[in-house]
Amino acid sequence: MNRLLFVPGFTADSYNSIQKRYVALTDRLRGRLDLVWCLPPDDPEEWIWADPSRQREEPAILAELSKIGATVIHQRIHTGSPWRRTKAFHRLLNNERFGGVYAAFAHRFPPLCAGHRAGAVTIWDAAWNSLEPPHRFARSKAVFYRRCIDRFVAATPLIADSLRTHGIADSRIFVRWSGIDTRAMPAADGSSARSKLRKELGISDDASIVLQLTSYLPSKNTLMAVRVLASLANRIPSLHWVFAGEDGPDSPRVLALSAQLGLTQRVHMLGHRQDVWDLLAACDVVALTSKQDGLPNALLEAMAARRPVVTTAASGPEFIVDDGVSGFLVPSEDDAVFAERLSRLLSDAQLRRCMGQRGFERVARDFTLDRWCERLGDFLCSCLDAPAAAADTSRGESPLRATEILPLAR
Repeated sequence: MNRLLFVPGFTADSYNSIQKRYVALTDRLRGRLDLVWCLPPDDPEEWIWADPSRQREEPAILAELSKIGATVIHQRIHTGSPWRRTKAFHRLLNNERFGGVYAAFAHRFPPLCAGHRAGAVTIWDAAWNSLEPPHRFARSKAVFYRRCIDRFVAATPLIADSLRTHGIADSRIFVRWSGIDTRAMPAADGSSARSKLRKELGISDDASIVLQLTSYLPSKNTLMAVRVLASLANRIPSLHWVFAGEDGPDSPRVLALSAQLGLTQRVHMLGHRQDVWDLLAACDVVALTSKQDGLPNALLEAMAARRPVVTTAASGPEFIVDDGVSGFLVPSEDDAVFAERLSRLLSDAQLRRCMGQRGFERVARDFTLDRWCERLGDFLCSCLDAPAAAADTSRGESPLRATEILPLAR
């Protein structure tokens, strides 16, 4: 059976929805393809800690991989010089006789360079577009991708288009989309969850809540959310905005802008939460204000929970949300239109229920975990069945035709 070395970039201590997807994929590939995980050693500097107080605990993902009997190899991924890491990966690939290497998200260059040198099939998971300005070394990356990577897993069709623009043949690109496990969604008691969250926040039972599941990275544009709330504050006195996600560079800016606009009592930053489904059951609308995004799990989870969404068209959400049907799409940075769409939803309970139901139907049809595992699993198996392409800039089209485009929401 073919063996594929999987080098993930999400080596965090928390067991999140992204990790759950790849653990499920590993389990479902059993008997077809041996997906071997390469994770950091027992070194706090090698892991990304959502909760620094847990640095002496075993990262949660290791226990989950052990449950399904997955093979795990420990090797430095984040620390040390890139050259030394490349040499270490080269030795690993040769000694363990892997047919390919699949690098997802960050820290992809050492394993992919090593895979190219070792003659293994190299697969890069492009979760975001790093070939366009203002990303650093965009031109150098494009050359590296053309020469050293055999197959590309693009998160969205827009990323696939960017790869094609930079000379990557369409036959080397697969659009993986996203998926969530709707069967794991608890049957939350909406009324109980609403009351519980409002009690936790110290607000009235009839308060309106907009929930934003996000991190505080600049690309997530959380400051826009505060501005939108300010524009609606007088029109909807009971409106509160709840952020749930790990702290980031924009956390202090959100606090400062909230204080400046007199919204301290109406902006709630809950930090990282495990009870996401309860939060979704408790809110009225889910919002996303990103400048750039892939296929956000937050939107899929909101739609699976039958919650209407208002989101910016940020290079990914437009492939999930059917504008005016399951939610509203708004141009990036357009505070006025965002506020208008949000106000329309908050004032019309029937519209919220209708959009929530249509969103649920969309996720159940196209974005389940089963469909995601099936599509990506078939693609990875086909990659190792086909030989790696020659490492030069004049590569022709590969016989493998792996692109798959779902019907657009629009």
